[in-house]
Amino acid sequence: MVYKENPDLTSKYPAIDGIAKEGEGKIQSQEAIRRDVEEILKLPDAEFNTWHKEKMGHAQSLYTIVSGIGDVPNLGYGSEEYTMKTGSTTLHSLTQTLEQTIDFLEKIALVRANRKKE
Repeated sequence: MVYKENPDLTSKYPAIDGIAKEGEGKIQSQEAIRRDVEEILKLPDAEFNTWHKEKMGHAQSLYTIVSGIGDVPNLGYGSEEYTMKTGSTTLHSLTQTLEQTIDFLEKIALVRANRKKE
């Protein structure tokens, strides 16, 4: 499968930018599309749509739940400005991770939609 190059994705999403890089490292992918992502992108339409819908549904549902408890007052602080989200690095990190997961799922779907047909 041939994928369109997306240089605008390189800085944030090197695993799916469609550009192979030289050298070693965790950040830059030597493949145009990282192998594990390629396997997902190659799925038949129905299977990909099921995979994507399930993962996106889980991520969005968890994000809604986690965000919903973020404004609970954090009683571990004397100041009223602290909530569970602002006073808990774990809750804040989880919220960011879920936002990133949703973003990654959107980018995977975008790359798949923009692939070149052979």
